[in-house]
Amino acid sequence: MLTFQDVSHTYGETPSVKDISIQIRKGEVVSLLGPSGCGKSTILRLASGLEQPDTGTIMLDGRVVASSDNFVPPEERGIGLVFQDYALFPHMTVRRNILFGLEGRDNRMSREEKETRVNDVLEYVDLAGLGEILPDELSGGQQQRVALARALAPEPRLILMDEPYAGLDSRLRERIRDDMLHILKETGTAVLMVTHDSEEAMFMSDRIYVMRSGRIEQAGRPIDLYCRPHNAFVAEFFGEVNRVEGVIEKGNLLTPLGNFDVPEGTTGHNASLIIRHEGLVIGNGEEPNAEVMETRLLGRYSLVHLSMPVSEGEDLHLHARVPGLNMLSPGQKVKLSVDPSQVFIFTQG
Repeated sequence: MLTFQDVSHTYGETPSVKDISIQIRKGEVVSLLGPSGCGKSTILRLASGLEQPDTGTIMLDGRVVASSDNFVPPEERGIGLVFQDYALFPHMTVRRNILFGLEGRDNRMSREEKETRVNDVLEYVDLAGLGEILPDELSGGQQQRVALARALAPEPRLILMDEPYAGLDSRLRERIRDDMLHILKETGTAVLMVTHDSEEAMFMSDRIYVMRSGRIEQAGRPIDLYCRPHNAFVAEFFGEVNRVEGVIEKGNLLTPLGNFDVPEGTTGHNASLIIRHEGLVIGNGEEPNAEVMETRLLGRYSLVHLSMPVSEGEDLHLHARVPGLNMLSPGQKVKLSVDPSQVFIFTQG
C-alpha cells in the first residue's frame, strides 16, 4: 500500500526525518507516535505530497510517487486527509463539504452518482438527514464525522489523519475514535495516523512506529511495544512509570526496591529500573517499607503517592496505580513490592 524506503527530509538546514522506512498494508491502521517535533507530521506531509524527500523513495501501491527526482502531485495520489481542526468550509452545508471531496478528484462520476455517494457516506457515519445544515450547527464529534465522510467519499486507498481527536473532550474522544475505528475497518481503508497519545495509538492501531528526533525508535504491534520496549524512552512513552537507578553486581541490579535479574547480554555498571505505576503492589506485610503520602481517586483507578526511605535523610518517591477506590490514608505504613511483569531494566548511556 504505502512504503517509505530510507526517506530523509530537511527544512532548510534542519533535518526533520532521517532514513525513515515504514510500511502500511491494505486495510491496516498504523500510528506514528512520539513527542512534538519528532517528525510525525513531516512524514504525513511527505506521504500526501506536500513535501518532497531529499533522499529515499515513497511508493503507493507499488508506484513511485516521490523521490529526489520524481514527484507525483497531491491531487493525483488518491489519498484522503482528516485534519485536527476538521478543515470544514463553514459557509457550505454538510452535503456540499462532502461533495467538495469528490469534485475535481473523480470526473468520471456523474452528478447523480456523486449525490448517491454523499448519501451513502452520510449514512455510513450516522449523519443521514443532516446533509443540509452548516458545520457550525453540529457538535465537535459530528464535525469530525463529516471530515471522515469527506475523506471516505472518493474511496481513497489511504487516509492520513493528523491528531484527529485532539479537539474533542475526553469522553467524546473515546466514543468517536471507537466509532471511527469500526467505520475504517468496515471500509477496509488503510490509515496512517499521527498522535502523541499512547493510549489512542494502542486503541486505534494494528501497528505503531515510535519516533524520536526524526528517527524510528521501535515499531511493532501495541502489545509488543508495551510489553517488550527496546529502551527507556519507549517504555516511558506507554504510560506513567517510576524510574529507579541502581548498580549492577554479579548479574543483579541492586535497588532500594530489591535486587532484579539483569537481562542476558546487558553491559555496563549502572542501570535504570523502569516500573509502571500498576507494577507497584501495596500490601500490609509485617515489615512495612514505605509510607502513604497521598491518594487521589481518578475514576477507574486511584493514584497513590508513596515515600520509601533509602538512606539517612533521603527518600524515594514513587507512584502506584490501584483499581477503583482504595482505603489507604496519608501516613499509613505499607509493604511495597514489585510485579516482575511490569519491570524493565535498561543500562544508562
